[in-house]
Amino acid sequence: MEKVLYQVTNKKALSLKDLKELGIDGLYVNNTVSKDLARLKKEAKSNNLEVISAKEFPFNQELATTILNELTHSSAKKFTFVSKVENELDNQKINGLENNTFADQLILFQALALMSLLPGQLLIPAGLEGKRDSPSWDKLKGLLSLRKKYEFNGKSKINITENNLLEVKHGKLIGYFNISSNALGFNSTSKWIQNYLVGQLLPKGVVIKEEEE
Repeated sequence: MEKVLYQVTNKKALSLKDLKELGIDGLYVNNTVSKDLARLKKEAKSNNLEVISAKEFPFNQELATTILNELTHSSAKKFTFVSKVENELDNQKINGLENNTFADQLILFQALALMSLLPGQLLIPAGLEGKRDSPSWDKLKGLLSLRKKYEFNGKSKINITENNLLEVKHGKLIGYFNISSNALGFNSTSKWIQNYLVGQLLPKGVVIKEEEE
């Protein structure tokens, strides 16, 4: 099963119980963390959380950079972007976001939503969840809950729609992403949204829906 991991930092973080409630399966530790790894593993195990190190699974920096660059500075060559994403997927690396220093939270959530529909483990950057029960907390919890509802198998299908939306399909979930600087016409049922108005998907917008039977 593809797991959702949370980035461990040297700063004060959520309790392991809170992380479990958020939908986290394990902790991701990179080389900059100075915590006692043996103690962390013991505490994590008591909360049914795994601990995975960057030595076991390196972070897929190439994929994160490609996606964030495109979402920030959208190019006219959307099919080139799709090709780069497909080529940079690597099941020996962790997908997701490694830090929360990027200023635009809408871009971070758009990038994370996109990567949640790609095969592989998913890394959540520390702090993106905000305070417990905040809008950011509910938004992230809803996204992870939707992703974990289905067991992903095989590859994702990535396309550009006729109205220039990025479409990502994985299993029964289909995501639509506005990676342009203009509002685009779009109308759909939804299970998770960002910057969506009925009839329009705004810049940085996302709609994820479940495929109808």
